Amino acid sequence: MRFPQDMHIPSQRAGGAGGQNAASAPCLRALSASFLLLPLLLGGRHAFAGQAQHSGSPHGVAVCERTDTYGCYTNHKYGYVIAWPKTLLTARGESAAGDGQIFTAPDGQAELRCWAGFQSVDRQSLQALFHRAQQEPGFQVTYTHLGKNFFVVSGKKDAKIVYQKTITGRDITATFVLTYAPSRSAVFNPIVGDIAKSFVASPDFRPQ
Repeated sequence: MRFPQDMHIPSQRAGGAGGQNAASAPCLRALSASFLLLPLLLGGRHAFAGQAQHSGSPHGVAVCERTDTYGCYTNHKYGYVIAWPKTLLTARGESAAGDGQIFTAPDGQAELRCWAGFQSVDRQSLQALFHRAQQEPGFQVTYTHLGKNFFVVSGKKDAKIVYQKTITGRDITATFVLTYAPSRSAVFNPIVGDIAKSFVASPDFRPQ
């Protein structure tokens, strides 16, 4: 999958990955009041056996509230939120550009990346991004879904399972990509839906 050039794993800072910084704090502390009131525009449950269901039910906030399992990363620059499985992945710190973060497994067998940019996307542009995501070299697509203001593409690349979700908000486009080894499927397949449902952009976000 295509990642931003400046998306890198920075050196661990004091109180950084796995500590008490804003990136890895529990959701209820990380989320601002406005995010807690977000209408959950996006949702879905994905099954890697080629079957998928998408739900618009407002469970995204509920995912972040499960603080025993998930941390919740709030990106204030672009106004989006995503839950990450804190017992499985370690937060590596926000990128220098402030557009997102990387979360990695200790054994290197799984990784979650999220990023965003200021980009107003209409329906035609979203469809173009959707088709482009499926044309990555070496990417074997097994499932796709195009919604009103989001899309999902998943499959395999470089012998790993890949799940990408891209969402649009007010003048922003945000993406997360979860990759993991097939040997970790029993662990990550059940939580992909939670991560996807938690991934939302505030409709009231205004660039600072």
